[in-house]
Amino acid sequence: MSKAATAILDRLLHHSQIITIRGESFRLLEKRRSGPLQKAAGPTPITSES
Repeated sequence: MSKAATAILDRLLHHSQIITIRGESFRLLEKRRSGPLQKAAGPTPITSES
């Protein structure tokens, strides 16, 4: 991230409060309903094929 972008974000977010939103986004839910994305059970393990 550039120094200018970092400075701008710092000034914008200085007095802000962070709100954590839990759950899935509506966009991901719609994509899952239409089929292209499958819900992941967790991180996909990295395997090596020999």
